[in-house]
Amino acid sequence: MILLLAIVLSVGYSKAQGCSDAGFCTLGSLKSNFDFEKKDSSSLNEKELKNTIGVGFSYGLGEDFNNNFNPFLLYNRKLTKHLELQTKLTSAFIQGNLANVNYLSDIYIATNTSITLKDKKPKLHQQLNIVAGIKIPFSTANFKKNGQALPMAYQPSLATVDIIAGINYIIFGCEMNAAFQIPVAQINKNSYVKETGNLTFNNEKDTFASTNLFKRKPDFLFRFGYVFHTKNYKWLFKPNVLNIIHLGKDTYVDTLGKRKKIEDSEGYTLNAAFNMTYIINKHHNFELSAGTPLVVRKVRPDGLTRKIAVALEYHFNF
Repeated sequence: MILLLAIVLSVGYSKAQGCSDAGFCTLGSLKSNFDFEKKDSSSLNEKELKNTIGVGFSYGLGEDFNNNFNPFLLYNRKLTKHLELQTKLTSAFIQGNLANVNYLSDIYIATNTSITLKDKKPKLHQQLNIVAGIKIPFSTANFKKNGQALPMAYQPSLATVDIIAGINYIIFGCEMNAAFQIPVAQINKNSYVKETGNLTFNNEKDTFASTNLFKRKPDFLFRFGYVFHTKNYKWLFKPNVLNIIHLGKDTYVDTLGKRKKIEDSEGYTLNAAFNMTYIINKHHNFELSAGTPLVVRKVRPDGLTRKIAVALEYHFNF
């Protein structure tokens, strides 16, 4: 835990680039699930609370040192004892040397099915959560400045309709996640071609990849974390490692109209992350999360490069 904390707290000095989170890393129980830690404490008993409203924002330091502010709203509704509907609305405020872009990003709609696994040993608690959902974009990722197309790092959405499917397994305080995010409709109309661009920043020519009519491949996620808590369960801490594998080479259309693969855009990203939750009472809680990349893909044309990522959110349960 101390090692991971040191990694996260030192991200300001890191020159690595990665993250590669297309959205599912922070969706519902794929991000955190602490219900199993609340035991039978009456002050934390939320069985009668079926609704959760949340608000928060994340910050990421991206390519060209552009600042990515992402406010979001969420609403969760417990439909039955084991089934929950989860919705999340995201937006983007991107400030950089090339342009400032502000717009809605995506909406996520998902279900979470929870299953408590029985065991002969009374202290062995096991929980399985199954997540299934969809991500729908609000733009075609073709924002421009003075009529000139901006690269994907300045777009508020990937402009893909994605299917998300995953599992969250909990045992002895250990938490493991595995999930796929698969684009099923590509509506990306980005028209940035590096060879014909005239973008400059920091007195140097830009280094963004060409993404004209960009098409993105699926991602696979695997996360492992361990939850620590204070005696009264008010504070919960989860250091974790997040693995993301980009399953193929992304493509774009060149100036001759030919679709071409973007070399080295597939591959593996490893992030060190830390989640901290403060439970005020059964109605109110705060969550803080932070992460930084340790291993990265060589080429990230989708604009998801982050040198550091932090998020703060507040939940109201009723």
